[in-house]
Amino acid sequence: MYWLMKPHGVSFTLAWPGLLTSWISGLAVATGLFAICWFAALIIGQTGALIVTVTGFTLSLMSVGAISQPILTNRPFSLSGSQLTWLVIGVWLIAAIILFVWGAVLYQHLSLEHNGEYLMVPRLKRPVYLVFVIYVTGIFSWGDTNWMADVVTFLITVIFGYAWLWRPRIGERLHQWRARHDG
Repeated sequence: MYWLMKPHGVSFTLAWPGLLTSWISGLAVATGLFAICWFAALIIGQTGALIVTVTGFTLSLMSVGAISQPILTNRPFSLSGSQLTWLVIGVWLIAAIILFVWGAVLYQHLSLEHNGEYLMVPRLKRPVYLVFVIYVTGIFSWGDTNWMADVVTFLITVIFGYAWLWRPRIGERLHQWRARHDG
């Protein structure tokens, strides 16, 4: 309503290319984030773990943006601001399409016998584990010159990822061991 109260003779111009780019960029990011959340909700079988996973991954995307922007705007790529914007739009849309198609294929193979486990599709444990270790170690180690901190980060992600993905079996084995030794 502010624009209705402009004094007579004062006008403003609307930069349509910037407005459309902003709108398309927002739509692409929203579609990509929806695809990430939808895919995660499809394969993760626990509500609390889903919230932690999606929140952590979404927040970590800010680090990916901070890491990739200097790489893409300097040599050898030297992208301009508008080229970078359209590249980001394309990446979000391609990622969304891949996640939607992959999720539709996985949906056909879901079984409720894995309901309540961290992953509803057990065959994804190894790929999720590898992506987790590489992604988290990469984010925490990028630009770091201290190799010892990189090794510690790698070891922590390896141990945490293993415990997180295979913890039901670890807990189940612990209960079986207690039952054998207590009885």
